[in-house]
Amino acid sequence: MVVLLLLFFNTLLADLPQTALAAVVIAAAFSLADVETLHRLDLEPNQRGVSLALVELRSRLHDLIDRYGLYDTLDRDHFYPTVEAALTAIGETTASEVTGGEQP
Repeated sequence: MVVLLLLFFNTLLADLPQTALAAVVIAAAFSLADVETLHRLDLEPNQRGVSLALVELRSRLHDLIDRYGLYDTLDRDHFYPTVEAALTAIGETTASEVTGGEQP
């Protein structure tokens, strides 16, 4: 599974437009090994200014992420229960950045 995750992220990053601010990843089938790999893979998008939004991650893995201190790079605010919730939050963040934090 880790090899597939590496291939997925290499493809994801290669195909992201230069103007992308976020990438939404459905993480329902992730294992602990995937989470540890994801921790390393999150660094490259962060350097490009792209946030990873993870959806549907199992609660057990949230606990392990917290226990192993992986929230240092995996932003705690970028975990969402659904794709819709992630897209809504990304849209609100983008709108806030464009308007300088003012409500339109």
